[in-house]
Order: sequence, then structure tokens, then C-alpha cells
Amino acid sequence: MTTAALLLVALCVCAGAAAASVALPARRAARSSPYLLLTVAALLVAVAGLRADLGHGGTLDLGTVMGFGRSTLRADPLAGLFLTLTGVVAVPVTLGFAAWSRHDPDVPFRALAAVVALTLAGVVLVLLADSAYVFLFGWESVSVAFYLLAGYRRDIPDRSRAAMLTYGFSKTSGALLLVAFGLLAGQTGSFRLADWSAASGASHDAAYALLLVAFTAKVGVVPLQVWLPAGYGAAPGPARALMSAVAANIGFYGMWRTLEILGAPPTWLAVVLLLTAAFTALLGIAHAAVQRDLQRVVAYSSVENGGLITAGYAIALAGATTGQARLTALGLLTSALQMVAHSFAKSAMFLATGRLEQVTGQRDLDELLGAGRAEPAAGVAFAVGALTLAGLPLTLGFVSEWFLLEAVMQLFRLRELTLLVTFAVAGAALALAIGYAGLTFVRLVGMTVLGGDRHRDDQPAAPPALGMLGTFALLIPAAGCVAVAAVSPWEIRFLADGLAPVVPAGTTLGALASPWVLQPVYADFSALSPSWLAVELPVLAVVVLGLTAVASQGSLFAVRRVPAWRSATNGVAGDARYTPFAFANPTRHVLGNLLLTRAGRVDANDRLDSQDDADSPFAGPDMPEGEQRHRSQHRTEPGDMPAKGTLEVSSGTGAARHHAVYSTDVVELVEAFLYRPAIAPLRRVVTAAKRLQSGRLDAYIGYMLVTLVALIAVVVAMS
Repeated sequence: MTTAALLLVALCVCAGAAAASVALPARRAARSSPYLLLTVAALLVAVAGLRADLGHGGTLDLGTVMGFGRSTLRADPLAGLFLTLTGVVAVPVTLGFAAWSRHDPDVPFRALAAVVALTLAGVVLVLLADSAYVFLFGWESVSVAFYLLAGYRRDIPDRSRAAMLTYGFSKTSGALLLVAFGLLAGQTGSFRLADWSAASGASHDAAYALLLVAFTAKVGVVPLQVWLPAGYGAAPGPARALMSAVAANIGFYGMWRTLEILGAPPTWLAVVLLLTAAFTALLGIAHAAVQRDLQRVVAYSSVENGGLITAGYAIALAGATTGQARLTALGLLTSALQMVAHSFAKSAMFLATGRLEQVTGQRDLDELLGAGRAEPAAGVAFAVGALTLAGLPLTLGFVSEWFLLEAVMQLFRLRELTLLVTFAVAGAALALAIGYAGLTFVRLVGMTVLGGDRHRDDQPAAPPALGMLGTFALLIPAAGCVAVAAVSPWEIRFLADGLAPVVPAGTTLGALASPWVLQPVYADFSALSPSWLAVELPVLAVVVLGLTAVASQGSLFAVRRVPAWRSATNGVAGDARYTPFAFANPTRHVLGNLLLTRAGRVDANDRLDSQDDADSPFAGPDMPEGEQRHRSQHRTEPGDMPAKGTLEVSSGTGAARHHAVYSTDVVELVEAFLYRPAIAPLRRVVTAAKRLQSGRLDAYIGYMLVTLVALIAVVVAMS
């Protein structure tokens, strides 16, 4: 079967799964059937992508069905790379959906699989599009799917608000794409993407900038990242993994395809993008480090990884502007490695956090102490995903982040002062972000997986069973985080073939110093062998433990019982123990200039959040933490946990009793200083327009008469 035929069958299977989700009865046995069909579709997409990456692509002629000339679906090596990643990661995600729908009777079943099918089909269409209209059709399909996923559980408060915020930014990216495509089509006279390589001049530069802004909106680069924590947090169950680890990659695909078609950008664009990406990575991990809501921690980590991946791409742009092919190859390879690591790790983490939330009914880190120990599969997937995102050895994250740091160290090869300063500043920010990522995920693993159990009065008495499908869904991406790292040279060969339309494969393969040793494309700069580390570190660990056991004459395994240290150990019970909030408190102060940390005493009966905040589209449980004002209560509903903590102190007795609340809070810079000031005048306009809605028919007729007279006056004046 040809590659085109495989992809056509995959799209047909997606359509069949969507139809089945609506037509099949909502019995337990039938609930998982559409998701199992989508698993088959994902496997077909992965196989087709592998064939395309290896040079056995194909085309599917759509004729004039889309209008505006002939349209085709084309699977070249670059599309094949993304198709393979999409299919491989979508397999455990769809299995997770199947297990989740089968074993949780409280989950609304109808039409959710249709939305998942729409997401997968939309991603495939974007990756295969050879014309502007097919691309926009696929892009808008994914945008609609994001809206439906974020607002699917409308029975939960403020899900509609999160859905509208998600859809608003998705439509903004679509509008920017439409303008950029119009500029390129107007200059070249063609709607085919490949024909736009003839664009030049101001239209080329303007379209380049618009395209990058549109694509970075999908992956959460500042200042377009504010929808991402709300949208991911509102999506149901494994849908978070689908959005973050599968669908969001079309933004990166758009960036790389732009470089292939339009070539080198203006230097200023590479500078702005690199600085913005570095700031995004630092801001994202700073907010992830201080969140209390587990889902928001993982979502803000996606913001950080979006910044890291975009930084690698910006380095490639710098190489393109200076004519250094090896720097371009290094930047794209770095970006690809980080994207693969993020996809595997984020699918594992979102699936695991969804399971922990399902079992405990909690999202507050302070209430999830030791939750991973009660769910071994979820705990393993969570820990491996967290260690990958922290960039620790033996994981994909270690390899990708090593390449990123090596890439920014190549600044001495540049000659322009602007690029030299940019690389230096961005390198410092990226190094700081990577360092804080380790601190952030140490907190998650140490508290959620390894921490002692905390008593939970509201824990479900009989949590739904995980099942074999759920276990496979959790362990497949976790295994990928380690297994792919062990065979990194093979991964680089695969990525080099996929990147061949943008940069020659031979240049990218300069990253192989020898069959099992890696280098940052440039020879004799540095070297790393993840494959040998995968062998040596476990062997050395066994040798050290063996020698220690022999030297200690068995006392290594002896149990010694002593009174618990009253500072931070798990032996301390109750509120005196170290908590995730306390662990993150130093970060709030060390990064206080970035987080704008606020701390102080507020009256327990005060309510400082104003009516303006309640009406804001950024207000409510799904808005970022900084704009939820101080509240007297410490606990709220699941999903309504900002990154602040409160300490309540009481003194005195009877009528003389005093009660005070000490609160620590952080501020989302982009919201506080960009979006809220912009929304204020818009709100005033809307309020004024509401006054015109009197409900009186004669008033509406009067409005129509005034409009008609005004139009006649304009026409007469122009004639």
C-alpha cells in the first residue's frame, strides 16, 4: 500500500470513529470502540510518516474540491517527520481515552471521540497541505477542536470562559495566517505553498513576521501564551495530552515549513524571536515552579518547552541570515530533539496527572502528597516524564537540552554585534530556565510520587480501575522517554532525513562524531554519548551498591528507628511537614522581580476582587494566578487554585479573638501589563453599546433609519 493510500485510509478511519461516537449506544462495552478505531488511524499515520521520512512519500490529488485551483496532499520528508511523531504519540493518547471512557462511568461519552477524531484529522491535513486553503482548513479544524475540548465539560464552572479564551487566540492565529497568505499569494499569483519561494522585498518580510507570530500563538510563546494554562487545564482527561503533545506541534511544523519556503528572514526577526523565546522559557518555568494546581504546573511547563523549541528554531534563523548552514542545521536539530522529548514527556505527564486527578479528586499539590505511590503505573509515567522535562541523564530531555546549550555557545562564530549580544543574553536566560526546570520537577517527583501520604477525607471510596489499556497508555510514552534517548544516534539519522527539505541531511549528520557519539554538528567542540551513558550509569550504580553492601557487612540494609527530624522529613505528620507550597516559596522570592511576588496581611473578611475582575475574560478559576485577588479561604474547588498560599493566624479568645490572613501571590506580567489595560477600554465600549439595547421596537427602527440616512449621505458625498 502506498503512502498516500495509508493516509487516505487513516482519514477515513477518523471519519468512521467520529460517526461511531455519535451512532453507537452509550453502553460500557461500546464507549471505547471509537477510540480504538482512532488508535488504528494513529498507527496508519505513523507508518505513512515513516515511509515519507525515508523518501517514499506520495501525493493525493484533491482536484478543485477546495476551490481556487487544484489542491493536493503531499507527504514529503518534513511532513513525514511530523506525521511519524503525531502517530506514535497519538497511539498512547487514544488508548488513554479508551481506558478513561470505559472505566469512568461519570465521563460524558457522546461526541467526545468525534472531537478527538477532528483534532487528529486536522493535524494530518495541516501536515500534508500543499495549498493555502487546505492548510487553513486543517488549521481552523484544529482550532475548533481546541474550543470543543476546552469547553466540553460545560457542567464545570468557567469551562466556557476557558474555551472562549482558547478559541479567541486560535482565531487570532488563523487571522494572521490569512493575512500572510494573502500577501504571498498577491505577490506570487499562486495559492500553492511551494510557489511562495519567489516572494521578496517588504511583502516577504511582513509575511514572514506574520507567519511566525501566528505559529508561535499555537505553542504558547509570549505574549500569546495566556490561553494555554486555561485551555489545557479545562480540557477533559487525556485531551490535555492530545492538545499539548500532538496538536500543538503543527505550530512548529509551520515554522520549519516557513524557513523551507521563504528562506532566510531579516536579521531583526531572528533577534526578536530568540529573545522572546528565551524570555518565554524563563517565564513559563518560573510560573510552573510556584503553581499549586498540578495541571497548571504541567501546562506552564508547556510554555517553557515552547520557548526552548522556538529558541532552537531562532538559532537556525540566525544561521540562515548569516549563511552558516551548519548553525542552521544545529538549530533545527536542537529544536527537533526538544520537540520529540516534549511530546513523549508531556503525553506521559498529562495522562498520569489525569489518572491521579481521577483517583484522588484533587489537583492541589498539597493534597496530592504520595498520590503516585498508590498508583504505580501513573507514578512511574509521571516520574519519568518529569525527569525528562527536567533534562536529567538517561532521558530524551538531557540530550535535547545539552544540544540547546551547545547551540547558544556557538556565538563566537558570528560576526554581527547584534547577534552576538542576543546569543549571550538568550543563553543566560535559557540556562537559568533549564536550571529552574530541575528544581520544579524535583518538587513534583519528590512530593507527588515519593512523598508520604496525606489524609484525604474527600478521596473517592472506590476509584475506577485503570485496566490494561490504561496501563499501556501510561507506560508507552514513559518507555519512549528512556528508550529513544538510548538510541539517540538513530533518532538523529531519522531527524536528518526529515529536515532534508530545509537543510541537507549530510550537514545535519555532522552531529554524529562516530556511530554512537554525538557532537553539536561542529567537529571537535564537545561530545556526548547517551547510548554509552545508558549502559555505564546502571552498571556503575550496581557496582557502587555492591561494594557498599560488602564494605558495610550487611548494615547497609539494616533498619534504624530514630525520632523524626522536625524540619522537613516525611516522618513529620500533619501541617508541620514540608509541603509543595513551602518548597516553592524560595522561588517566589528569588524570582520576585519576574513574578512580581506580593506578600502581606489582609483582613480575613475582606474581598478585594472587584466587579471588573469578575467580568474580565481572564477572571475566574481558569485565569492565570496573578490576577485572582487575595481571598480569605485557603481551599477552593478543584481547578481554582492560584499560585498563592495563605497562613491563617488566630489569637485571643471570645469577643477579643483576632483573625488575620497572610498571603503570598504572584502576577502574570503579560496579563497585568498588556491584556488587562487593553480590555478596559473595550469593556467601556461594550457597556455603552448595551445601553442601546432597550428592547423597544420603535428604538430599533430609529437605529435603522439613522444608519440608512448615514449610508445615503456617504454615497452622495462620494458620487
